[in-house]
Amino acid sequence: MSDKLRVLHILNELQPSGAETMLESAGHLLAADGIEARIMATGAQEGPYAGRLRAAGYEIVHLPFSKSATFARSFHKVVAAFRPDVVHLHTERAYFVYAGIVRLGLNTTIIRTVHHIFEFNGLLRMRKRVERWISRRWFRVRFYTNSPSNRENEATRFGNPCILIPNWYDDSLFTPPSEADRSAARRQLGVDDDTFLVVSVGGNWPYKNYHLIVQALADRRDIRPCKYLQVGPDPEGVVESMARELGIKDAVESVGMASEVLPYLFAADAFAMPSSAEGFGIAAVEALATGTIAVLSDVPALNDLKPLFPHAHWIEPNSETLGKAFEKIRGLDPAERVEVRLKSAHAALKHFGTGTGAALYRMHYEQLSKRVK
Repeated sequence: MSDKLRVLHILNELQPSGAETMLESAGHLLAADGIEARIMATGAQEGPYAGRLRAAGYEIVHLPFSKSATFARSFHKVVAAFRPDVVHLHTERAYFVYAGIVRLGLNTTIIRTVHHIFEFNGLLRMRKRVERWISRRWFRVRFYTNSPSNRENEATRFGNPCILIPNWYDDSLFTPPSEADRSAARRQLGVDDDTFLVVSVGGNWPYKNYHLIVQALADRRDIRPCKYLQVGPDPEGVVESMARELGIKDAVESVGMASEVLPYLFAADAFAMPSSAEGFGIAAVEALATGTIAVLSDVPALNDLKPLFPHAHWIEPNSETLGKAFEKIRGLDPAERVEVRLKSAHAALKHFGTGTGAALYRMHYEQLSKRVK
């Protein structure tokens, strides 16, 4: 029998979001520490991020979730075959079912990370409150979360105490570019020196509010010539469609999934995240780690970063405040720009480097599974 600590991560469809990117960046660290980790993808599709996670060293099992006894038996069979020391649940959907199957059929540690602020109300709130209570008391699930705002929401809305372990980013990858790197990235993307480049990273889901960026650039002629690159899926084609309607179609491009986001961050004059809600904002931390000047919504839990990054531009999520922030960034002199970039990168590395959160989870895995070496 292997003497490695075995951890099974349960996720939905594997997408380029916080949990997946953190697992990718920590894969080599956890393996070096003697942890054998697998991922179960429970979405209808395995997901577009599966290849990157396999490249990071994870074995992936695809088992689409369904409300059936067949799924429950298959789930139990997969978990039992791996014999994990820790089952780490990352989903809100069906986590209660997963925890019950694991606890009733297997003797292993179960932890659940709450990655988002769930603002459930009414009967759904009561149901979720009961599920969390049963999970803690009967299934012995230990709850974790990634931000102070998330922890407060879980405590006040659901009576659910959580341990705080912050998210992290890949600090071997997201580092400030040299001027040569920045110039090369802009040439690669076809952006000239006079163009003000705004970049966002992440899928265009309704709460992301990327349409506000398009509106801000259409309204603020004082920041032209400008370009907006939305890096990530835009399923409804909203970004480019709106740009056509506003007469700035040549200034806006949705580039879809990118195999590498660094060129976009290196080239950017501003990174924008005008979300109305976030669970943490790992894409924002990655941008700040490269020294990209950020425009961020002053909303929970994104504004948990505010004391650590006061030099970012914190706004109410609307096109007017976005436009004003872009104007200020465009007006920075070179010395001010360099100072802000260096402060951002230093704060990101200090508080959210790869080793920080990953090391804390490793310690908790070992303590909870009583496998401390």
